[in-house]
Amino acid sequence: AIAILYFTNNFEIVYNDTKEKLNSFSLVAISGIIILFIWDILKSQISEFIRHEIFPPKKAELKEIQEHQEEHDKKLNEILERINFDPGKLQPFIKELSNFSRIDEQKKVVIRLYKSNRIDGKEKETLLLMIDFKHQNIEKLNKEIYKYKQQGNTEYAQLLGNLKDFLKNADHKGIKQNYFKFKEQQKQTNIDFLKQSIKATTQLFAYEDTKELYEELIHLEPTGSNHFDFAYFLQRFNYFNEAIKHYEEALKTYRELAKENPGTYLPDVAMTLNNLANLHSDKNEFPQALEKYEEALKIRRELAKENPRRYEIDYAKTLIMGVDLFGKDKKDLKQAKEILLKYKGIPLADNSLAIIEKFENE
Repeated sequence: AIAILYFTNNFEIVYNDTKEKLNSFSLVAISGIIILFIWDILKSQISEFIRHEIFPPKKAELKEIQEHQEEHDKKLNEILERINFDPGKLQPFIKELSNFSRIDEQKKVVIRLYKSNRIDGKEKETLLLMIDFKHQNIEKLNKEIYKYKQQGNTEYAQLLGNLKDFLKNADHKGIKQNYFKFKEQQKQTNIDFLKQSIKATTQLFAYEDTKELYEELIHLEPTGSNHFDFAYFLQRFNYFNEAIKHYEEALKTYRELAKENPGTYLPDVAMTLNNLANLHSDKNEFPQALEKYEEALKIRRELAKENPRRYEIDYAKTLIMGVDLFGKDKKDLKQAKEILLKYKGIPLADNSLAIIEKFENE
């Protein structure tokens, strides 16, 4: 279907609207790496949280950090949307690239792989993007390692140095083992580093190792957002049954939170219902899919009435999804188009208008 991958990007939209909650500044020294580590890595290119105890972050700095995180997470999801093959098949090529230290050498290898028909065009594009993001991230890690050495925190600098070396050598198992050695540290720091390890193994398309690390994260911190992220990861790898299980856990959590704070958590409820509708549709379970879709549509309609500028594009995209997946009346496309034209020039609106145009030309 034209819009299935596109609509799973609802995760990106809401996720980008949801600021990272920074708790416990007493742990900022350890979470410092997380900004620059999450910031540039492909496939969760790796998220961020920086600063140390001596110089706590100011509000303006945190705002800048969050904006950088959103921009890089957006780039990551745009890349993921282009991949419609099993990314795990790239692992041998990523390992092969790690034998060359310079970016230009690695890119020449990718071109040779393409010309020898060992990879196709989309795989070539994905590998070239991965090389750029990976090297940017390694440069950021080098700066963080230097900073922690200057602060006298040689133990953590060594831990980050190990992580950098494993990433450089495409050693996803080493990343995982590096994390488990770190496991005995205090819980929040442990969780932050675990999330970075997940981002790193995801970048290397190491499904089994990433899955094991996600399971550890759910064990330590079974929040709605962690269940959602795990479900989204499983969905991308077509493990639909496991993905549904974790989406349902996320939905249960978000529904409870929405009772006390609907303004914050109803968008999360709608986002989770939307992804469940897509998953049930992929499994040809149309009654369940339609039920989840209808509830998501109802919530997004109300949210759009209350805050049009923030939620109208989501509502319009959900209308288009109904026509595409469930054969809803095409008059919904007219309503969606009227909404989206108000936001013409905004990429999310323009992409949705392009999908409507495809329907109109059929």
